[in-house]
This record gives sequence, C-alpha cells and structure tokens, in this order.
Amino acid sequence: MEHLGTDSDSFETPPELFHDLDDEFGPFDVDVACTPDNCKGKHRLGIYEDSLETSWHRYGKRAFCNPPYTRLIHWVRKAHKESRKGCLVVMLLPADVSTGWYRYCCKFADEVRNICGRIRFVGGATSARFGSCIVVFRPQRSYTFTRAR
Repeated sequence: MEHLGTDSDSFETPPELFHDLDDEFGPFDVDVACTPDNCKGKHRLGIYEDSLETSWHRYGKRAFCNPPYTRLIHWVRKAHKESRKGCLVVMLLPADVSTGWYRYCCKFADEVRNICGRIRFVGGATSARFGSCIVVFRPQRSYTFTRAR
C-alpha cells in the first residue's frame, strides 16, 4: 500500500502495541491474520491458510487480528461472527470513518478505540500515513430458553 511506502498491505504489528493488547485482553490463543514470519499468538492461523473460511474459536477463546488492509469488510464480519460463537477478537485496523466496514464496527463492535498519533508497523520505513484503531468484539453468550409449562 502506498501509505506505507510499499505495495504490500500486510505489516507486522509493533511489538509494544501487541504486548499492551496481550496484557489487557490475552494471552491471545491465535493470530488469525499473520504470515509465517510474524505470528503473535500461541497458534498461527495465517492469511495464507484462508482464515476467513476457518473457525477461529476452535483454536482458543482469544484471537488477535491485524488483517491485510484490503477486503476489510470480510475480516470485520468474520470477527463479529466468531465473537457470536464465543471468541474474543481484538483487531488492529486503519481508522477510516468514511468506509462501510468502519461503520459496521461502530454498530456491532463492543469497543472502537482510536489510537492517538500514527503507528510505525514493523517493516515500514516510516510511520503510517493514516490513523489506526483497536476494535474489540467480545464473546456473545447464547441463551437457551425453555417453554414454561
């Protein structure tokens, strides 16, 4: 992506940011959008293993997701779906209020935290030319109702 000075749209999360999130929400069981070189969780379910088609919650109860910044609506919808199955999903995303996926986050996520300043991704020559946010989809409880007799 041009905003990071390269054609890639996959950049590693800065270690300090990941450790802060891991301390607050973790430990993360699975990194669902990593490459073989930058896995952050105990288990790797990377972008090359078709994470969008695999159940994240079967790898644990806490997932971290810094997805490629193309097709974000698919990643956001998947995170929401996995939270409804009982998985906590914490995402690192660009803070772009003009997009449909951002509005989806505002509607369905439990938290959307804007990060002050611009972060420098591992592998980026400079800080990103956009703001970032943390989006949290908390596990949803499923209730079983029985009919009164």
